[in-house]
Amino acid sequence: MRSARWSRAQRSSYTASVVAESIGYLEVGTFNLLDEMITYFRGRVSHGLSDDALAQALMDPRFPTDGLENYDEWTIDLRKLNIGSNFAQGTFGKLYKGTYNGEDVAIKLLEKPENDLERAHLMEQAFQQEVMMLARLKHLNIVRFIGASRKPMVWCIVTEYAKGGSMRQFLARRQNRSVPLKLAVKQALDVARGMEYVHDLNLIHRDQKSDNLLIVADKSIKIADFGVARVEVQTEGMTPVEHTVGWLHLRSHRKDE
Repeated sequence: MRSARWSRAQRSSYTASVVAESIGYLEVGTFNLLDEMITYFRGRVSHGLSDDALAQALMDPRFPTDGLENYDEWTIDLRKLNIGSNFAQGTFGKLYKGTYNGEDVAIKLLEKPENDLERAHLMEQAFQQEVMMLARLKHLNIVRFIGASRKPMVWCIVTEYAKGGSMRQFLARRQNRSVPLKLAVKQALDVARGMEYVHDLNLIHRDQKSDNLLIVADKSIKIADFGVARVEVQTEGMTPVEHTVGWLHLRSHRKDE
């Protein structure tokens, strides 16, 4: 029986060995780290646009794609996905800019924890919840869902890319200069319309904040981040902020129900 006190290197070595065997590369043997396995396969992968182990794990066609249960129609075609630069990251996930079928997109990749089955289960539930929510929400002021993909070690969610970044970044760039009144009113109405739509579906956002308000090319606002998975946003000159987003049915907050 294997010890639960393995080092990270030992766990990564074992995981890489098991994955290599599971996809038919018995001759590969055992790797010291998961990254070494990804490096080995990189030469055999046609999609290696991002020099990143997590992205490679998603794009390698030898890793089987799992279904999205009741939302299989939202499974993306990985042959049409190009993963570019990483612009935010956290303990278990990263955000990338990329393209899908020629369109600029934001790509969230979540890494399945190797040695914590309970956390892995919770993260998978969070991933499924986010897919469910994004597939359901369709509004001009809600970030548009493009699709998702699920593989044994990594989960992927693809949405439209907001060129203007978050409201928090927008305000930081202004360096305490006030936002023009007309634009401020327009953006406030965008948020109100988006949240009204969400509330009409008997849902509430438990963590609405400037990091979750994205600005698109025409400076309108789209509400984003609809799961409970945490991605720590790190941008130059700004303190890291951890997204802790969740949704609840309104009825769960009503005492008369």
